[in-house]
Amino acid sequence: MNSASFFALVVFALFVLNSSTTPVEGLCSRPSQTWSWRCVNSSSCNNQCKNWEGAREGSCDINGVCKCVYNKCNAPKLCEKRSRTWKGGCRTKTKECDKQCKNRENAWHGACHSSGLFSTKCYCYFKSC
Repeated sequence: MNSASFFALVVFALFVLNSSTTPVEGLCSRPSQTWSWRCVNSSSCNNQCKNWEGAREGSCDINGVCKCVYNKCNAPKLCEKRSRTWKGGCRTKTKECDKQCKNRENAWHGACHSSGLFSTKCYCYFKSC
C-alpha cells in the first residue's frame, strides 16, 4: 500500500468515526442550592448534588463553591423556604434539619444556611413552590 492510499484510508476512517459519534447534549452547571458552607470536599458535593438536587454530578470549584452539573439546561430549580417548624439556630445540625423538613413539612430536603453574620437557619427545599 502506498502512502497516498494509506493517507486516504486514515482520512476516511476519521470521517466515519467523527460522523457516527452523537453529540453530547448541553450540560449546565450552577451553584448547589443546598450546600451550606465553603466547599472543600468534592466527593461530598458530588453526593449532595446527585442525591438532593437530582444533578448528574457535582464538585467544588476553585472558589470553594459546590457546583452541580445537570444533563439539561432547563433542569428545574428547587424552591427554598425557611422552615416553619425549626426552632433556634442549626449551624451543625444539617442532618436534623433535613429530617425535620422531610418529615414535618413534606419537603424534598432541608439544610442549614447562614442568614446573617452569626446566624444559621434551617431551610426546606421543595420541588415546586
